[in-house]
Amino acid sequence: MTLEGALSRIGELEEQVRIYKAALGLGYRFPSIFQFTRREQVLLGILAARRVMTHDMMILGVYGECVDGGPDDVRNVLQVGMVILRKKLKRFGIEVRSMRQIGYEISEAHQKLLREIMVKSE
Repeated sequence: MTLEGALSRIGELEEQVRIYKAALGLGYRFPSIFQFTRREQVLLGILAARRVMTHDMMILGVYGECVDGGPDDVRNVLQVGMVILRKKLKRFGIEVRSMRQIGYEISEAHQKLLREIMVKSE
């Protein structure tokens, strides 16, 4: 493969990564009124884009770019993060439901409420 070919392929791969991140809901930013950490923003971005977030999506979203894959107890770390995120969202009347052995889900009504709050606070 030539240098030009390699550079072209790198560009194609970077574009695919951008598309996958957008599809997963990565890159969302929320108004400061929410006081979300980066991890919380990633998790909520996945929920806002997909409504249902599996445990694997959580791991990929938060630790996907880490060479070591994150902490040894990554599922526990993310579950604790979801407990904190759910408490923060509850203040705004937004509920995220736990789906046993699958992940988490946000209802359409709560997605709509989240969007309304985001619009008001910007």
